[in-house]
Amino acid sequence: MDYTLKERVFRGFILNISRGGALISNGRPVLVGEEIKMVFRHPISQGNHRITGEIAWVAPKGIGVKFKSMVSWDYELDLYRSKTDQEEPIQVDKEVRKMGKVRKKRVRWELSSSLDVATYRLYWSKDGGVNYDSDHADFGHVTEVILPDDIPSFPLETGDMELGVSAINHAGNESEITKLTVDFNFEVPDAPQNLKVEDI
Repeated sequence: MDYTLKERVFRGFILNISRGGALISNGRPVLVGEEIKMVFRHPISQGNHRITGEIAWVAPKGIGVKFKSMVSWDYELDLYRSKTDQEEPIQVDKEVRKMGKVRKKRVRWELSSSLDVATYRLYWSKDGGVNYDSDHADFGHVTEVILPDDIPSFPLETGDMELGVSAINHAGNESEITKLTVDFNFEVPDAPQNLKVEDI
């Protein structure tokens, strides 16, 4: 997959993707809020897509991209505009619905009292408590995220998981981690079987 940052073209890999965003591999320094453009052939729909988005968060293994618009061969879908009756959902969305749907979770926290905060970092850990080495994502100066939309790599597992949030200032210094243990349930029920229509 090719993507463009600051008018320069790079090659990377899509690690995870949803209707509203994607996680892509990246070894270059990037900033939250930067515009990114991607061109790729989706493995499910087999369609060619050109996406314009922005960097939503930065993690050690890649960057999270929030989609703004997606162009296929036939139409353009603005993800911030409500769809009209004439607009057809993209094939990726149809495939996601086949795999089930989980209820979204909003994670919120209060602002740090420090004025020099550059970004907030959200940690998560399924195996024991979170620490500075746990999986995490940076979100800029925001106080809430939506799971799993804002973190495509977030594990959709059922059971206890510890979350943590910290503040990082412009010098790169990080606060203590505020922690919370949450009982997540992302398990989807089995689909009904043998759907049919009969004359009566």
